[in-house]
Amino acid sequence: MTRISKALAAAAMIATAGFTLQASSHREALPVLNEPCADNTDTYAWVSNAAHDKLYLIMNFNPLHEPGQGNQGLRACNGYRYEFHIGKGTSLKDELVYRVEFSNTLDKEGAPSPTDGLGGGNELLWQLTGGKETMKVTRIFGEDKRGDDSDDDRDESSRYFRGFPNTTILASALPVLPNNHGPQTDRLIYKLGPFQGYDSGNAASREVGLYDQPFVDTFIHTLPNGARVIAGQFDDPYQLDEKGIFDLVNLGASDLGGIAGARKTPIEDVFTGFNVFSIALEVPMKELFPNGVPHNGQLQATSTDALLRVWSRITRQKNQQVDADNIITGLKGSGDYVQVGRNALPLFNAGLVGTQRQGTYLHASPTKDVSNFGADILYPVLVRDLDALGV
Repeated sequence: MTRISKALAAAAMIATAGFTLQASSHREALPVLNEPCADNTDTYAWVSNAAHDKLYLIMNFNPLHEPGQGNQGLRACNGYRYEFHIGKGTSLKDELVYRVEFSNTLDKEGAPSPTDGLGGGNELLWQLTGGKETMKVTRIFGEDKRGDDSDDDRDESSRYFRGFPNTTILASALPVLPNNHGPQTDRLIYKLGPFQGYDSGNAASREVGLYDQPFVDTFIHTLPNGARVIAGQFDDPYQLDEKGIFDLVNLGASDLGGIAGARKTPIEDVFTGFNVFSIALEVPMKELFPNGVPHNGQLQATSTDALLRVWSRITRQKNQQVDADNIITGLKGSGDYVQVGRNALPLFNAGLVGTQRQGTYLHASPTKDVSNFGADILYPVLVRDLDALGV
């Protein structure tokens, strides 16, 4: 097979893994193995049909969580900034940034005593502790005036941040969607229905879940500028035979058009039954196009003035120290915020960039991608891997 044909085959394999439509990157770089809160798996962006008056944004992170796993389940990540970056036209510079930050709080109490009631920090399960999960949403117009593309990565307590232009905290202390633990939590904690104990002889309080879409919808928050936001744990939408992919691209025959040498064993979606943490935003398009979307509803194939460029990133403070007084994370951050994760076309990093530089991708800006990763596009490693596989 010629090099060009192998390059096309490599592209087909990436497409098989979902690059064009259902792309996702789970634990694709060594640095995120030790920092799952910085593992941004997916970024989605689309506009509303017809009127095109809304921009919808979704970011997924902290993946591969089994819903019933562990005393505390999966909680919102504290100490991180989750950001959607939006540019217009041919420019890679930011026109608008939306930032979401989470805060979990739990009141401390003394050691257990014989007179304690139900609840409090001594409980074994989070939902019984009375702990709260909230978020803050910040909007930033325009790019950083320092001349780079990192917007305001300064510590929020600094004088610089307080004077940063065009930055607005749209809302604070917004409740995060709580986890779907099960029927007893629905009744005892979320108050979605009457509870009957084991001694009632009626098992409905342990068998019939009441966590439903109307309950979820109560955690969709409308912001002062007309935007809406929700964040919480959802079913991971990605589907992939990842065990086969990571067995040196051991794809099944049905994924390769029935090629004779491919394996015939069943194709398994490894993401079935696992959750991911998600942030979803609905943004009024007037924030990007105050005078309306250019030539809205009229096809102009060569025009870029209505083009939107979206990517997401995750930052945290550079210095992290063990802090025994922080009962949520056990850490205390200090210093400027640094980028520890980013995402746009997810399989770019997982499918094209080599292992030793995948961390570089997570820490770099898209404005540097051509110089940093141009060779990965021109000379894809998958081509030589295909040689070894006998393709």
